[in-house]
Order: sequence, then C-alpha cells, then structure tokens
Amino acid sequence: MGLTFQPRPCPSCESGVIALRDAKGQTLPYKDSPGVTIVRSVLVPLCDQCGEMLIDEPAAAAMDEALEAAYVQQRR
Repeated sequence: MGLTFQPRPCPSCESGVIALRDAKGQTLPYKDSPGVTIVRSVLVPLCDQCGEMLIDEPAAAAMDEALEAAYVQQRR
C-alpha cells in the first residue's frame, strides 16, 4: 500500500473512510498481552470511524516492529 494508498469507503462500517493514518496510540493484542499500545508513529490504512485496518505485507512488518518495541517497553 505504501504512500500511494488511495482513501476509500470502509467496507466494515460503511460510514467511515479508510486512509493512511498514524496508528500511534492504538491498543492491540500482541503475543501474550491482551493490549499493547503503539508508542511510535506508524502509518497504516485505518478507518476514521470504526478503526478497521487494511494491512498488506509492508504495513504488517511496520506494525510488527512498532508492536514489538511497545511490547518490550511494556514488559520492562
């Protein structure tokens, strides 16, 4: 998806728009933790209404990296 992602209607909620947005502050389950909050900026296609994410391989790799860093910080 990268930086050429075109905003589009959200297929999940049908009222929001999915566009590249910063996922910083989002809390997601990761590994053995029910909630890890992303503490650094990472752009992913994200709905402005329901939070649905459309993730491709590059976005997944960026999210994994950001979640791992937050997970390690949380565990300390």
